[in-house]
This record gives sequence, structure tokens and C-alpha cells, in this order.
Amino acid sequence: LSYNVHVWHKLAENGIPRGRLGFHDQCSRRRRLRHAFRKVDIGERDMEKDRHVDLRVRKTIEAIKETYCELVLEMDADRITVKELTDRARIHRKTFYLHYSCIEALAEDVIGDLANSYFGRIDAIDPGMPIDETNRVFFEFMEGGREGELLRRLVLVPSYRAFSNK
Repeated sequence: LSYNVHVWHKLAENGIPRGRLGFHDQCSRRRRLRHAFRKVDIGERDMEKDRHVDLRVRKTIEAIKETYCELVLEMDADRITVKELTDRARIHRKTFYLHYSCIEALAEDVIGDLANSYFGRIDAIDPGMPIDETNRVFFEFMEGGREGELLRRLVLVPSYRAFSNK
């Protein structure tokens, strides 16, 4: 009896109505109930995943991002395709889609990494420093090295601005 009460409470939480249902409706209700329980389990597993990511997964994501950055520096946004990226990264298309839904999602992730790198540099500045110091860090970031070149291309080149707005 207590199991049934628990199941009915779980159904009510997920907006699944009680009542007399036919066999097919009961099957559908069971599927929805399994899905409701699975959502709870998946959320807990995702938190665990964030703590420990397999080395192979990290290397694959780094290869995808590195290849994307190379392509950004070489060509316009409309010429970058998943096929080109996966061929250069030496991974299968399915592997790309396992980690990213589309090129735009990858671009968003790369821009996020660049922003985090910049914020890390800003956070290293003493809060009592004048605004000139913050400006200096910004201009050094934008002018210096590969990160600055990549960020300038992603932000200033018209094809990438349109590409990031998709």
C-alpha cells in the first residue's frame, strides 16, 4: 500500500491525473512516471559527472575546440561545417554531436572559455587598483597572442557576428 501511495504522489507532482484508465493510458502513465523518476536520477548523475570527467572526453572536447579555433582563424563562418571540423579533428560526426548540438553551440562554448580567461585576468587585479589597470589588462588581452586574435575575429568580423546570432 505504501508503494502505491508513493507512486500516486509522484504522479500528482508531475501533473498526471488519477482515475480509471484503459490499458494504453496506463502504459502511457507508466512511461511518464518512469520518465519523472528518471529525471531525478539523471540530475544527480549530472552533478557527479561535473566532478569527474573522463580523460578521453576532455581530450575529445579540447580537440574539437582547438580545431574550431584553427578554422575560425583560417576561414569565414559560413565555410565552417561539421564535416570539415570533424575531418580535421579526426573524430566521427556522431562524436561531435554527442558533445555539441551544432556549430553555434560550439562557438558559444569557445566564446565562454575566452570570457572566462579574460575574467580570470581581471580577477587577478587588486580591487584597489585604478581603472587604468583594468583597461591595460583588456587591451593586452585583445592585442596579445592567439586568444586576442581569436576573440577579435569572433566579435569584429561580420560573418562571425551573424554566425553567433543564429
